[in-house]
Amino acid sequence: MAVITDFFDQMKSRTKGYASMEYKQIGYRKSDLVRLDIKINYEAADPLATIVHRDNAQQIGRNLVRALKDKIPRMLFKIPIQGE
Repeated sequence: MAVITDFFDQMKSRTKGYASMEYKQIGYRKSDLVRLDIKINYEAADPLATIVHRDNAQQIGRNLVRALKDKIPRMLFKIPIQGE
C-alpha cells in the first residue's frame, strides 16, 4: 500500500489546469506509516517532517538529506543533517 502525496497538484500542473477528477471515498484503511523527522544541527526541523510508509522511509529520508546537503551553503564549520 502506498501513500499518495501531491496527486491533485501534479495532475493540475501536468495538464496545465485542464484536468478534472471525480472520486468517491470508500473509507479508510490501515497502513504501516511512520513520521520521518529531519534534524539540522541536532535540532528537529518540524517543517520538514513528513508521514511516509515504513517500507519507503529510509530511501525518502536519504533522498531528502542528500538534497538538503546540496542546498544548505557550506560554512566554516560542520552542520550535521540527520533523518530519523
